[in-house]
Amino acid sequence: MIVTFRSTAFNTSMPEKHFVSRRAYGSDLANWLIYELALHDAAVEPTIGQKDAGWIVQFRFRGATYDFLAMYRDPDWVGVLERRRGIVGRLFHGQQKNVQFDAVRLIDAVLSSSELISDIRWHYDESGSF
Repeated sequence: MIVTFRSTAFNTSMPEKHFVSRRAYGSDLANWLIYELALHDAAVEPTIGQKDAGWIVQFRFRGATYDFLAMYRDPDWVGVLERRRGIVGRLFHGQQKNVQFDAVRLIDAVLSSSELISDIRWHYDESGSF
């Protein structure tokens, strides 16, 4: 699932030395998300991961494990929520598992409850996936 939203609270202009690419903004957003997800009873990995496109927050909620990739694409922040596959699924490129609706509601609740976030939009095709 893909979500877009707006916020001026997070860094979008000053690259930091630890960025993999010059536009890998979102480390502050990802760290904020770790804190907020924990407040909403998700079991969150304590550190964020960096990808070329952005920052990964890993969390477990209601028996399933998820990755949330956060990236900045002016003027929007973009979040990609995916359910993690097990080791066998990753090794053999198994089909991606569907995101449970509870996880979508969790992310939506975190974003919607903050005054830092506005214009939240979820994106999916007619089949319900992105």
